[in-house]
Amino acid sequence: MAKLPEHMTLRLASLAGIKIEVPTRSMSGGRQLHVHEFVQSEEPYIEDLGGKANKFSLDAVLIGADYKTRLDQLLAACAKPGPLEFIDPWGLTIRVHVESWEQTISQKELGKAVLRLSLVKDGTGAQPSVVTDTSYVTRQASGTAATSVIEWFADSFSVENNPAALSADPVAAIGNLVSKLSTMARYGTAPAQSISAALSQAASLQAGAFGLLRTPTSLGGQAQGLISQVLGLVSTGAPRYQASRYLANSYGDDLEIIPATTATHRAEIANRGALVNLVRGLALTEQAKASADVSWMVREDAEAARAELSMGLENLASIAPDTTYVTLTDLRTAVVTDITARALDLSRLSTFTPQAHMPALLVAHKLYGDASREGEIVGRNRPMMPGYLSAGQPLTVMADAGGGR
Repeated sequence: MAKLPEHMTLRLASLAGIKIEVPTRSMSGGRQLHVHEFVQSEEPYIEDLGGKANKFSLDAVLIGADYKTRLDQLLAACAKPGPLEFIDPWGLTIRVHVESWEQTISQKELGKAVLRLSLVKDGTGAQPSVVTDTSYVTRQASGTAATSVIEWFADSFSVENNPAALSADPVAAIGNLVSKLSTMARYGTAPAQSISAALSQAASLQAGAFGLLRTPTSLGGQAQGLISQVLGLVSTGAPRYQASRYLANSYGDDLEIIPATTATHRAEIANRGALVNLVRGLALTEQAKASADVSWMVREDAEAARAELSMGLENLASIAPDTTYVTLTDLRTAVVTDITARALDLSRLSTFTPQAHMPALLVAHKLYGDASREGEIVGRNRPMMPGYLSAGQPLTVMADAGGGR
């Protein structure tokens, strides 16, 4: 089986999330042996007291215009109690304690600092511990946040003494939601009976929209039920994540602009905003929940999803009232924690440059010894001609043949 050149498998090194260069790294270990030697005995008795702690010695090199900033951050991290995450270039990702450090800075090498570190592998994993199901926490936080988003909508959608609330605009906005969800339902992968039930529920919401405007809590609940029902027609994992992402990012963009020329129009704009925040908020909570079931193949994809979801939830929380702010922030924390934990054992991306024209099929065979992974290379690079990849054109590929979880 063909393997990538070793230099292509090297990763960026870091300690406590701070980028460092690690030219060399040594590791020591062994057994705790107590040797008993007796008078007039030729054979000692060896008492094995268990394994020694794995220790690492390395020079953490910091180079660049920001080396002083990173040096200060690294020293601060080394001074704190508790383990730190250490990622080395050769595939090791572990939690370590800093036993000692020694700093070197030279006038002969400006813009550079070296920390000689002595690290000890964290041993808490050997003790009984409570393991948190981070995906479950995300799903639970999603439900709490969705309920809070509906309460926010009920408080901000004004109906009393407000004829604008009962105008055609909110009905049209609900109709726009129903139209989007109906289209998504028709492309669902669930049985026809389930799709038919969702379409019937969508038609019911459309028909009762005017009456539901007087009871915003009921409107919010029905909207949540329909969104959840339609997304349930889409396959779990990445497809459901992408469907909810589409709704969270696009709803309201194609609604007709209301001019803020009169008090009635301004009231309509406020209620329109409440409806858009409701739908986008519910879609975001569904997107967060779906993320708990996505199996990313590479760490970069997981990190991109984490950043996008985190920003979306943070932006929505920034305009929400206090109670909703708390639940959205809790959901954001759960998402970041879950994706970070599950991304730790994923492969990273690397670059491979063919030295001759060849099809993606052959590239997959050369890199992984598995031509069936051609689709993975084509899907990530989207070449014009998968059967004829140009020589010298860099390709983004997985750094090893292993998958993620």
